[in-house]
Amino acid sequence: MDRTTELLHIRHVRRQMSLRLAMWAGASMVVALMVFAAQPSIPTGVTRSFIQALAAQCLLWGLIDAGFALFGLRQAQAADRAGMAVQTIHRELADRDRLVRVLNFSGKLDVVWVGLGILLIAIGAGLRNAPLMGHGVGVLIQGGFLMWFDRSFLKSLTNPADASSIGSGR
Repeated sequence: MDRTTELLHIRHVRRQMSLRLAMWAGASMVVALMVFAAQPSIPTGVTRSFIQALAAQCLLWGLIDAGFALFGLRQAQAADRAGMAVQTIHRELADRDRLVRVLNFSGKLDVVWVGLGILLIAIGAGLRNAPLMGHGVGVLIQGGFLMWFDRSFLKSLTNPADASSIGSGR
């Protein structure tokens, strides 16, 4: 693959993955806001506190993911305006290499998030603490998504043959 084609591939992957992260962030926040809006109809007690904690995690992670997604989309816009000069190609290939390192590190953090979610669920179950279990389930869901997302992003960046399967997890 020539450098120009490689650069176009990188730009496409970054844009697509940033859009997917933005959609996940939006969906997470919508779920949280729907739960918070429906609170008056949820009976008080264990179920309500569990669902509130889960919704809080969806909102928190949704806001964080939205920030990363917007950052990625702004970078994609700037890259599209940068053209295809030799210096631009070298800079964006170096940026891709840094992103690969970040995604490798993030993949390790994802394991920590999933483990933390499982730990919170276990401790919450042992203490019969519904909010702790709700937070644990929220962290597990969000960390699990990020584990899949980061893996898909990394694979798409490092294997141009997978350009047509971005995010499919293949």
